[in-house]
Amino acid sequence: MSAPGSATRSAPPSQGGRSVSVSLPARYGKWAVVAGASEGLGAAFAEQLAERGMRLVPGRVNRLAALLFPRERDDDRRYAAKYGPLWEQYREKVPWRIVPRVC
Repeated sequence: MSAPGSATRSAPPSQGGRSVSVSLPARYGKWAVVAGASEGLGAAFAEQLAERGMRLVPGRVNRLAALLFPRERDDDRRYAAKYGPLWEQYREKVPWRIVPRVC
């Protein structure tokens, strides 16, 4: 049985054809954009990626994210100027900026 966050695949014959455990987040990064993640094959694919430790951005959310990320940066600068070290303490305790436990 493979570890959580990994997938098992057969190695090429040059490696003796043995099974190799591949950590998707280690190989590709923590984030995956999945178009069509709300239903059908896209939903099944998204579920498999999530089980392997990937953080997902559904395709339709991309437009919203394009608006939210610049706003988050502006808010961060404004609050850092207003609250100074207190804002840094808050950011250490609450690392998420837009979606709790995601980003």
